[in-house]
Amino acid sequence: MASYTLSLVSRRSPAGSFIADPVFLAAQQLLFTAFPDHSNALVAALHSRNPQLWNYSNGALVGAAITSHPTPLEGELHFFAVAPEAQKQGVGRAFYEALEARAFTNQARVTAVSYVPGFFERIGFVNKGPTHTHVGCLDHYLIKVK
Repeated sequence: MASYTLSLVSRRSPAGSFIADPVFLAAQQLLFTAFPDHSNALVAALHSRNPQLWNYSNGALVGAAITSHPTPLEGELHFFAVAPEAQKQGVGRAFYEALEARAFTNQARVTAVSYVPGFFERIGFVNKGPTHTHVGCLDHYLIKVK
């Protein structure tokens, strides 16, 4: 597999707005493309408490994710997408492992809100099933205790 880089591409500015650049916009576009029926939930995640937008690339963007930390010991993975041309090649697993090592270093538990839970089960999450509706979307909560 090619060499990939995980980068934090966005944090809110001190004034509360997003600091945007072309890399941020490309990562955001990948997420909107991957989740076309969940744009309201995606916007809500970008405006949640302390969101972080990550990208995973090898010169070209192959993955994007939104994370947050609701408590010092818990991390949340709101959205996670791998570009179609990079799927089924181990990129998603490598992306998540890099993300867990960097974004969730001090968190004992990671919660993923996912619309395609099968992938997360394969990398160690336990599917708690659909639990509630958020912004008009049915959320599947998957838990991983590290």
